[in-house]
Amino acid sequence: MTVSSTSPAEAASVDEILDANAVGLLYFERFLPLAERVPGSEVPRYDEVCARYDEQRGLNLEALASDADAVGAMAAALGEQLDEQTQLLIVLRLRWHGDAGETAQRYVATEQERAGVLLDSVEDALQTMYAAVDVLREAVTDKAELVGSLDTD
Repeated sequence: MTVSSTSPAEAASVDEILDANAVGLLYFERFLPLAERVPGSEVPRYDEVCARYDEQRGLNLEALASDADAVGAMAAALGEQLDEQTQLLIVLRLRWHGDAGETAQRYVATEQERAGVLLDSVEDALQTMYAAVDVLREAVTDKAELVGSLDTD
């Protein structure tokens, strides 16, 4: 299981990232009216551009990372329980024989298989959650930095 690593610069909230680069929206405020004058051009309104810029505002990546940490703790506990059940199945096979013992062993083995599939799914979800934090932060940062880099003079 790989845990996401973020530097302090990457720990800025989505709102902070957007706010830090919002000055670039002035480009659209100044130049969209000029673009509208071009015959046959279809340009978005300034408020539409601002709304698109702010689409991710309020997205709480820290909460998603915290939820991922909780899912990680659950996956670790599930893994420990599965390991313990594996050891207990070995003991069961050594001590309980006959039809009833075989039935119990098959039942426990089947439950372990199901638990293993569940653990794999939980770990996949965990990795997806951590990746989502990084991908969403990167997407917002890229968009904000592009807008922030526009020449507003």
